[in-house]
Amino acid sequence: MKLFLFFIFISCSTIHHQDSSFNGEYLESSNQTDYSLERDISHKRRVTLYPMFNSGTPFICTKGVMAGPGRSHNTKNSKYAIDLQLKSPSPLRSVFNGTAVVYNRCKNRKSRCGYGFGNFVKILSPSGYVAFYSHLSKVSVMSGQSIKVGDIIGYEGRSGNASGSHTHFSIHHSWKTKGLKAHMKSPVLLPDSVNFNLNTCMDKNNCSERLIINASDLTCRTKNLRIYKF
Repeated sequence: MKLFLFFIFISCSTIHHQDSSFNGEYLESSNQTDYSLERDISHKRRVTLYPMFNSGTPFICTKGVMAGPGRSHNTKNSKYAIDLQLKSPSPLRSVFNGTAVVYNRCKNRKSRCGYGFGNFVKILSPSGYVAFYSHLSKVSVMSGQSIKVGDIIGYEGRSGNASGSHTHFSIHHSWKTKGLKAHMKSPVLLPDSVNFNLNTCMDKNNCSERLIINASDLTCRTKNLRIYKF
């Protein structure tokens, strides 16, 4: 199975993994299908993601996994979701090759629009994983469209039930249980949320050494936030 790489810099430590073949110029490559890091580097049997922002874009995690009773991120389809907020402009990019499923009817902020998720995009990968981006201000793809890794799928926003601009992001498995037709008919349909890995720079000035962590180990809170960076 092919697993995928998501490159960000974070100033925390968990699993140390050195990858001498890393090429940090991912988004400057014009041929995404030939990208050398699309290979199996499985850690704890969790999918490891490609980047979802432009290289060098700073961002923070405002809410992490399993936020607790009475709050979001505590249901089966949001248990391992993270809320990411950009600190400089960048489009959202696909972490998978796959098929897009879109909801884009929210013109203004309305808490229940899009079932609370506002405008959102799901990318259904051939391996059964779903990447879910919600609260978007603008969607740049259409339902049924074929998507490649690195394609722009939309932009951060605060549509739906969102107190501020951010992207609610999560990974799910497996959409194949219900099938493509069911997801097209009911865009908000989501399989159970699953944990996922991030491949990060060990040091902000040197990405020759990599640090692989999982989403549940991110530092996400409303005070003393860490700045993350690709």
